Amino acid sequence: GYSSAGTYTAKVRVYREGLSATDTDTIYVEEEQEETLYVDLDADPERGTEPLNNVDLTADVSGTASGKITYKFNCENDGDWDYVGDSYSEIKTVADLCDYKKDGTYTAKVKVYRDGLTATDTDTIYVYKAEEEVSLNIDKKVRNQTKGQTSWYSTISASPSDEIAFRIKVTSTGDDTAEDVIIKDTLPEKFAWQGNLKVDGKDFDGDISDGIEIGNLSPGRSKIITFETLIASKEEFVYGTTDLINAALVYNVDTSVTDTAKVRVSKTAVAGAVTEVPTGILSSAKVSFFLTILI
Repeated sequence: GYSSAGTYTAKVRVYREGLSATDTDTIYVEEEQEETLYVDLDADPERGTEPLNNVDLTADVSGTASGKITYKFNCENDGDWDYVGDSYSEIKTVADLCDYKKDGTYTAKVKVYRDGLTATDTDTIYVYKAEEEVSLNIDKKVRNQTKGQTSWYSTISASPSDEIAFRIKVTSTGDDTAEDVIIKDTLPEKFAWQGNLKVDGKDFDGDISDGIEIGNLSPGRSKIITFETLIASKEEFVYGTTDLINAALVYNVDTSVTDTAKVRVSKTAVAGAVTEVPTGILSSAKVSFFLTILI
């Protein structure tokens, strides 16, 4: 026998009737090949923003070992197997096995057993922090203080010289803090500024027509701005209804949004007005009559 690997030459010699002959043959002895077992792990998807859920883990087994395979999968390589199962298939996928709630770098692991051998592999999963968004909402309302209104409306009716108050509610509706928020409100014609500017019920010194800074708004936080105005006198209006629309703007470096409130101003004629009417021959006579204009 040949106990070690190598190349050997065997020889034979024969004799017959005084004659002899020889020959050789070569024997090749190879080292005994040990069985092998390998595994490759793949996560899908292996990167994304938080939360990264329903990640599949797939193991691909190779090598010379044969027989049933035992698979063990672990999502975070923390020693606790999240899946254990047997299969004769050399490719094993466990769908939706892993959930990664927060941003970070995670290591998934697989370990396989076959024919007395074991093999392991890992794959890295990258979870990124979700991009935060800045978003603002504005709600503009109005009320007629001359008429004694205490609630706020999108549209109201009014008469010339009525005192009108406006309210602006600004809310941070994004998932990131809105920084350096500015509110601007420019009154339309036929409104006179009366002041009493307040932010969250407290007196505020500033010119809202140029824009006032109300600071930072964290997600879900609101601020309320109120101020008072006066509608122009009746001489400034024609008979009928005039719509006065007041717009407010809230903005910062990331976003901007507007909203409006409407005041419908009505001017009606006075019943019993006296009008002079020339009568030709009786040009010096004056006829008085009642004229009522309804618009």
